[in-house]
Amino acid sequence: MKPKVGRPRTGDAARRYRPGDTVSRFVKLTGRYPAPVAARVRALADARGEPLWSVLCLAVETYLAELPRDERRDVDRVAKRTVRALERDAAEGYERNLLTKARARHAKG
Repeated sequence: MKPKVGRPRTGDAARRYRPGDTVSRFVKLTGRYPAPVAARVRALADARGEPLWSVLCLAVETYLAELPRDERRDVDRVAKRTVRALERDAAEGYERNLLTKARARHAKG
């Protein structure tokens, strides 16, 4: 199965991580990875028929589950401090994008 280019898949995969949310409302995260790591993540996503973001979410959850409880608690504490800001920024970007599209439609009409 060849991964699709473009918009991420929604539905069950998105609901598993954020019930009632859509992928378009997720925070965008960009990174650089060594070629062998990127190839393995893509191959794993392809083999499982999952989007890349879903494989990465599961990898992080699995990694965190293996940490000692105190370290995991510290990571969770730091993450909780930033999650609201990330979600707010993502929501504002989403709304800005909708407004830009609406203005473009209005200008054409």
